[in-house]
Amino acid sequence: GKPKLRTTTTMSGGVGFSMSAEAEMDPDFQSGIALMKDKEYSQAAEILSGVLQKFVDQYGELAVECSEIYYQYGLALLREFEAKEDAEGGPDVFGQSVPKQVPTGKEEGGGE
Repeated sequence: GKPKLRTTTTMSGGVGFSMSAEAEMDPDFQSGIALMKDKEYSQAAEILSGVLQKFVDQYGELAVECSEIYYQYGLALLREFEAKEDAEGGPDVFGQSVPKQVPTGKEEGGGE
């Protein structure tokens, strides 16, 4: 059957697919992740786009090796758009129908 993907916490703190060793070892991928952490979303998206193209050329569009790169690239594009909208004082990307913060059942600030 098909290989099963495990969901894990990614280096950027999001939930994504198990990272392929190939992506994890790619220096450009690491640079893109570092830029995401520094909130340099436009630069991160540009670098991750190149990494994704390289991996698609090598493994194919739907290869599991590309999954984490697709996720991080999409996240960079979304964060870039959100930052632009926030800077311009525009509406939220998802509009009023989706709350910016979703209750998780965990208390913020570590307690009372």
